[in-house]
Amino acid sequence: MFAVKLLQKSTPVYLLLLFFTISAYAQDRCEFTPPLQTKHWILGFGLGLDFEYYPDRSSNEFSGSALTNPLFGRAVISSSDGNLLFYSDGLNIYSSNHQIMDNGQNISTDVYNTILIVPQPGNDTHYYMFYIVRRSSAPVTYALYYSVIDMSLNGGNGRVTERNQLLYEEVSEKLTAVHHANSTDIWLVTHGFGDNSNVNSRFFSFLISNSGVDNNPVPSNTGQIHQGLYNELGYLKISPRGDLIACAKNGDGVVQLFSFNNTNGSVGSVIRTLDGHERAYGIEFSSDSKFFYFTTSPWNSSDEPQRSWLYQYNIDSDDLFPIDNIGRPGGNLVFGALQIGIDSKIYVTICDRRQAELTSGSVGIIQNPKRQGTDCNFQLNGFGFSSLGVQKTLPMFIQSYFDIPHFTYYRHCEGDDVEFNLWNPSNTTTTTWDFGDGPQVTVTGVSHIRLFAETVNFPEVTVTENGTFGPYTEDVFIRPLPLLIPELLPDEDVLLIFPNTIYPLDGGEGFYEYQWYYSSSADGPWELITGGIGEAYRVQPIEDEGFYKLEVVDMECCENERIIEVRALDLNLPTAFRPFSSIAENQRFRPYGGPVFNYSIKIFNRWGQQVFEEEIAEARDQGWKGQGWDGRFQGAVGASGVYIYVVIFDVEHEDRLIQTTKHGWFMLF
Repeated sequence: MFAVKLLQKSTPVYLLLLFFTISAYAQDRCEFTPPLQTKHWILGFGLGLDFEYYPDRSSNEFSGSALTNPLFGRAVISSSDGNLLFYSDGLNIYSSNHQIMDNGQNISTDVYNTILIVPQPGNDTHYYMFYIVRRSSAPVTYALYYSVIDMSLNGGNGRVTERNQLLYEEVSEKLTAVHHANSTDIWLVTHGFGDNSNVNSRFFSFLISNSGVDNNPVPSNTGQIHQGLYNELGYLKISPRGDLIACAKNGDGVVQLFSFNNTNGSVGSVIRTLDGHERAYGIEFSSDSKFFYFTTSPWNSSDEPQRSWLYQYNIDSDDLFPIDNIGRPGGNLVFGALQIGIDSKIYVTICDRRQAELTSGSVGIIQNPKRQGTDCNFQLNGFGFSSLGVQKTLPMFIQSYFDIPHFTYYRHCEGDDVEFNLWNPSNTTTTTWDFGDGPQVTVTGVSHIRLFAETVNFPEVTVTENGTFGPYTEDVFIRPLPLLIPELLPDEDVLLIFPNTIYPLDGGEGFYEYQWYYSSSADGPWELITGGIGEAYRVQPIEDEGFYKLEVVDMECCENERIIEVRALDLNLPTAFRPFSSIAENQRFRPYGGPVFNYSIKIFNRWGQQVFEEEIAEARDQGWKGQGWDGRFQGAVGASGVYIYVVIFDVEHEDRLIQTTKHGWFMLF
């Protein structure tokens, strides 16, 4: 579904393509939307990666960033619809136009690898940029700071409104984030570092909500102590599903796995300790949180004999698999950071141990992170950058953005041919689909189409790849079609209205979109009357005979239509009468026309008193058997003025009786 594109610095005309291409490939509103906040990655030397959605999964090149220094970390954020917003190396903050943001210069002078941008929950324009700053070198101490960015300012290019707010002291260079269990708020997690026993073995979780950043973290005293040479280094990552957290201690060569509670922000006891891994560094989870990967990166001495390794750990089976190794003897390359992309693949930096930058090397790709061992298909030369370089780190994001389904399904309504697609089709030739209601279906390729004739929920639909890998399970919900114009009788498609009246035909509440059409024939052609998104198009005034068609799309993107035939009733009531008129027809108040059945009428004066009532079991063929009202009430002629009537009667249609009510007023002279 996704292709990754190499960004390089070029002319502004190409930059425009970067921002507008996404609109050309807009997705259905109810189709799975990937986390486009992570669409752009910014690297060093003006490089970047652009994860773009294409129906044909092709790729192009686009321009890159203003960052040229490879020795610092990177942070970048895009909007929910995939437009680049801003990025930073911790020194300066740059807008999408690749110019330093207003008040975004010289944010810090000593930020290294750890920068993370988090949107404020419930606010589309406010962002927090968190970063770890080295405050001293002897002994080494670090502190966690943040700055606030308002993208509604400066013509949409943003402005830094708060700078360098101290959040916590005595932390390591470890930082990660995940959504709260309520799917709105966000947990930011770091780890203590130093000689202070109150911090060096603790995790600290900060809650970010619509109210801002809570300065009082949730502490969790678990795991190994973080102090000593190089143990401030190494990545910290929460799993995409928010239930696990893994931490690398670079100096001691240790990786620890813990449980994580995304409801209260606490880190649980140690699940697994993996030690003896020289200079453990990068950490990343697969999108289903069942595997995590880590790298070793022995880089700080040119004559170290250790090789650099990429490992996979199976959380369910407690199995550790070496995937690949590079470097010594005979080479200086090491693995660096790991980061999952919105294509569900994991990317691995490969850099020179002596310079911490890429020298005509590549970024590796774990093509199938959910497959065990070497079946994960690690590609050492995933992206080549010619003679350009990139620092060993990769930009980090909120980890729950990558809780991506293994397969998606497009169209999901009763009667639809539903198309199922693997999100990551790499290295898959056949797929076997099991819906639990019949035989499995094996198809060539990564797609399967099935007709669902009725509403149904499948709590577990599984797919197996190449007959070996899987099964991978997702929930599937086939939605019912919307009920249109619910105020009418459920099985009646004829509306009877009085001549010269306007009837508000109500399509029903809560639909996403309404479209009203008119035709003089049930077979069309249909003329669009009005329509659009929202409740403003819900009610259509009807006054002419003919056929009216309503098409709606509900909030679940299910579509339905209904045709209503409108007929005019030939039933009239006078607007005035005089009891002692010389004209006989004017001496009583009663309806004219027909044919109707089961006629009844009630008349009320202006004070709400009922002054007359008449009910006739049958009154058809225009032969009214009732007398009507002669104007008398309690033995005397009523006062002149306005009176109200309510007429209820049945009309025959297709061997059925449809009850109709008419309200109105008249004058008694």
